[in-house]
Amino acid sequence: MKKKQSTVTIREFQKQKTVSITTDDMPEINSEIINKWQSLIDVTAKIVNIPSALIMKLNENTIEIFLKSQTDGNPYEVGEKAELIYGLYCETVIGTQKKLLVPDATKSFVWKDNNPDIDLNMISYLGFPINWPNNDVFGTICLLDNKENDYSKNYEDLLLKIKQHFETDLKLLVDNQELKEIKAKAEASEEKYRLITEQVSDVIWILNISKNKFTYKSPSEYKITGYTAEESIQQSLKEKLTTESAKRADEIIRVETQKFIKNPNDNAIQVNIFQQKCKDGSLVWIEISTNFRYNSANEIEIIGTTRNVGDRIKAEKALKESEAKLRESNNTKDKFFSIIAHDLKSPFNAILGFSNILLENHKKYDDEKRDELIKLGNSSAKNAFKLLENLLTWSRSQSDGINYSPEKLYLKILLFEIMLDLQGSADKKKITVLDAISENELIYADKNMIATVYRNLISNAIKFTNKNGNIVISSKKQDNSNFIEISVSDTGIGISKDKINDLFRIDKNTSTQGTENETGTGLGLILC
Repeated sequence: MKKKQSTVTIREFQKQKTVSITTDDMPEINSEIINKWQSLIDVTAKIVNIPSALIMKLNENTIEIFLKSQTDGNPYEVGEKAELIYGLYCETVIGTQKKLLVPDATKSFVWKDNNPDIDLNMISYLGFPINWPNNDVFGTICLLDNKENDYSKNYEDLLLKIKQHFETDLKLLVDNQELKEIKAKAEASEEKYRLITEQVSDVIWILNISKNKFTYKSPSEYKITGYTAEESIQQSLKEKLTTESAKRADEIIRVETQKFIKNPNDNAIQVNIFQQKCKDGSLVWIEISTNFRYNSANEIEIIGTTRNVGDRIKAEKALKESEAKLRESNNTKDKFFSIIAHDLKSPFNAILGFSNILLENHKKYDDEKRDELIKLGNSSAKNAFKLLENLLTWSRSQSDGINYSPEKLYLKILLFEIMLDLQGSADKKKITVLDAISENELIYADKNMIATVYRNLISNAIKFTNKNGNIVISSKKQDNSNFIEISVSDTGIGISKDKINDLFRIDKNTSTQGTENETGTGLGLILC
């Protein structure tokens, strides 16, 4: 069949490119795959928090919306077509066969004019090409937002994995279509069938249910399990599969055999995933497609194909892990803004309150009263500054914005410098701080980072130790290692077991008052 072609415009270079597109002999996208694709773009749009995720399909003279995310504010409709006269985002993606990222089209010399998406207030774009296994163009998958959006590396990786997942589905469609054609020809000629099966990478096999034994295995078995076809045909299903998979396979065969006996004409292809044993002792994930039939002896047989789907299982697992990381990232971001909105607001309210009282009544108050209000305002300002400093340090650590500059440091000197700021707090509570660090204890570390850790640990010890208590700061070189263990121990009140697991989570509020009602930011240990 003659190839269909389409001409797209690569706007950035102002040039056109002719590409091959889907021909009529390619399989149709079935409802199962459409539903799966729909679910994936819906979830993606929600994770990235954008109004529109689209799957576009390229035709000879137009590009159309194949699927759209079911999200609020999505201005596009399935089936909408645009002529290839604008040099749309998707045309550039298809023409270059590369990712396209446009954070804000209204600020781009290339994209700000003659852009229908801007007319719909869709000003940012991230897209990847989608191709058939033979590299014919299917279309694109893309994300659009009604505000400027740089789309993080995590979001790019997520969209790339989904694009690869879609292309795997297209390959499965083509492979399944080829498989059906192979099976049809096999029924007409057993010899021709055998020649074909020797050429395909999937294993084709026949299991005689009546005799409970395999009667045929294609040579491709060796590529998946390391067994030759002759060795594999002698094995039972129980010997081939793991215990759990074999048990599940037996139950499926029992149920499907009864269905086939009752209605042989209602014989849809069954697809299941199992774990199979390999000759070297390893395990491999396989996808088995099966179909029942009666052979010439009127015995029930299963014709099946086995495909190695280990890479696909890994990709799906990676996608789920990526989604989980993105959700965790969003939760962390929400907590960060919550701290800014709530905890940072309180000390500033106090500062404003004290300053307003002084402004309106400073002439009425004596020196003692004014000193009291000034000290309270100063204390609130210090708390606000400390919280803001911790928030900035934490945010830089999350975005890899902290420079790591290690150097040789004498631990005792570093502790002395830190205690210059903290000794006053310890003295107020009559706490004895014992320095048990050797004079010559030399470490190699980033001074700012280790000082932050030290400062927060000692501050916590002072905060949660009662008056007249003790704090011991010590170091110990670990056995068979170049590392030094630094410890800050105290005679304080400790922490309950149910809170320990939440100490280093930004999304959990673990801040509590000290023994003298001292307050904290809840970020100290997280920074450590």
